Formats: sequence, structure tokens, C-alpha cells
Amino acid sequence: MELKVFSVGELGRSVTGTWLWNGEVHAISEHRARAQANNPRASATDPALIVAIEDGRVIGYQGILPDYFYIAGTAHKMGWLTTWWVDPTKIHSGAGALLLFRALKLYDRRIGVREMSEDARAAFERHRGMVFLQDDIGLTLLLRANTHEVLPRRLPWTRQLLYLLKSLDAAANILIGARLRRWQTQRPIGDGVSVHQVEQIDEETGRFIERWNRSELTRRGRAELNWMINHPWIVTDSSGGRSADQYYFSSVARRFSFLCIQVRDPQRCLVGFMILRARDGQVAVPYIYFDPTHTAVMMRVILHQTINLNANRLTLFHPGLLSALRDLDFPALYRARKIRSCAVSDRFRHLGLRSAILQDGDGDCAFT
Repeated sequence: MELKVFSVGELGRSVTGTWLWNGEVHAISEHRARAQANNPRASATDPALIVAIEDGRVIGYQGILPDYFYIAGTAHKMGWLTTWWVDPTKIHSGAGALLLFRALKLYDRRIGVREMSEDARAAFERHRGMVFLQDDIGLTLLLRANTHEVLPRRLPWTRQLLYLLKSLDAAANILIGARLRRWQTQRPIGDGVSVHQVEQIDEETGRFIERWNRSELTRRGRAELNWMINHPWIVTDSSGGRSADQYYFSSVARRFSFLCIQVRDPQRCLVGFMILRARDGQVAVPYIYFDPTHTAVMMRVILHQTINLNANRLTLFHPGLLSALRDLDFPALYRARKIRSCAVSDRFRHLGLRSAILQDGDGDCAFT
């Protein structure tokens, strides 16, 4: 077994054509490779992908996203583990462990991981070199009926009832939509408050973000967030290229977009900024910055925008927003508690990160 390491610069050059996309298994999607090549926090030599090869065939891979932790005013270069896959027929070959150990070595034991599967979490818990931070406790709200999507995944035999399920959802959502619009009328965003959708983060918004991100672990700012918007890891339909069917992580969606929202008070002063991620009827808030005195306003903006997007679900982790949500009497069909874990390598153990402040989108969570 051979482990081949691709740097950020090599991934950028590989997009023009390489064996990476010629085999049965693709270790990275083409648009994710482009994104890695344009990461403003990465240098050309930073490792970004490790591929396990046996007999000329890809049997595993580990993706890494170069980033920084900001601790006590000092920047620490690190890497987020973004993908970790091993061929099921090679699961006992040790390839998974070799990939992880190589990632730890390449980043001098300065790595982190978020949004992990149960299997991955179990592996990290067994590995003494990883430390788990405090779990994020969030909430998912179900806004509209979508049994035609959910039920067939859980009960495959219901696929033969797809037309009926779609009809029932459509009928139910007429009534549900009316109730949501009534809530919007009864709960306006705020007197004199204006909401503006922008394509990019400008200098004014960048300064606003810098004002409010100083206590965060990653402190992503204007450059990083514009990069995320301009180089998504998910693309609409099959336009992502050849690797859509041969790459085992998120690559394409029926609908995917980032929405950048400015919130201004009656004096036109910027009091809040957020990025919403909308994917196939699901809305999340990967990044949000605001004056705490406007928490309730920001929560109402999120709910109004989610309704306007005709979304089925909304997921939040921000403690202040969740507290404000309790006072808004929002007519969700269902509310489900959601837990997100984060682990870092033991090199950071002495730096007191257990209660570190992370945005919902930190790590690679914003991209998928």
C-alpha cells in the first residue's frame, strides 16, 4: 500500500487532468479541488489530500482543509479533517489508521474534526491523540411537510406511493404556508429595520465581522467567507463534473446557494450580518455576526428568510439565537435536538479549548 500526498498547489494543477478522476473511485471532486487551491489560509505546499493506493487502485483517502486557530492572540496553523474513507473490502487493512496517522504527522499533530459520523467518532475516541471539546447543542425545526422525501429513505417500499405522498404534502403545505405567512405578519422583523441581500462581503461588512469575531477560535473574516461563497463544495445538479457518482461525500445537490444578508437599524447602521446556506429545502446559518442587543431581530430575520425560501427545515446551534427563538412562538411542525461534536489533536490540549467559541460553519461544516 502506498500513501500519496497532494498539496494545495498540486490539487490546483490536477484539476486540468490527472489520474485522480480516471479511476472507479474519486478521492476528491473537481470543484472541491478548485476550492482548496484558492483557500486564502493555505500555502501551495500545505497538504490537502492523502490517497491510499493498492495495485493502482484507490482504496482510501483523507481530505484536509488548512486553517488557523487563534489562541491568546497567536495564530496556530492547523488542518481540519474533511473526508475519511476506506474501501469496505479493506476496512481491516489498517488503511484508515495509516491515513489518520499521516495527517497528524503532516500537520505536526495540529488537526481538528467536526460533524463526524458515529464510526468516525468511535475511532477518534479510541485514539488517545484526540481531545473532544464541548458538544454544540442545536435544534432542527421542521417547517413544511416533506414525507415524499423522508419516508422512502426510511421505508423503501413507500417509493411506490411517491405520487400520493407528493400530493398529500402539497395539500398540507397550502395550509402550513398560510399559517407561516400569518406568523410573519404577526411577528415583523422590527420597526425601521431593513434587510439587504448582497452578493459579496464588502469592506464595511468585513470591518463589522472583525469587530465581533475576536473571541472566536478560527476568526474567519471577509477573505475566507468570500472564498467560501465563490468556491462552494456543493454544486447544483450534475454540473460538478465526472466525480459526482464516484465520490462518496457531498458533491452535488438539486438546489444549493449561500445568501449573504445585511441587517440595518432605522439609522441605516449595520447591526448584523449573516450567511445562510440553503440546500434542497434545508437552511442553516453557518456564520452570523451581530450586536447582542439585536439578537431577537436577527432571529426574526432568519425565520422570515427561511419562510421566504420555502424551506422544509432550519437548523441552528447559536445559543443566543436559540434563546430568542423560545420567545417567538414559531409554528414549527416538529423540533428535534441536534448535537455536533468537535475534536482536536492533543497538541492543543494545554491551550484550554474545551469551551472555545466556534461558528456553526467552522471546520468544513459551512461547505456541505
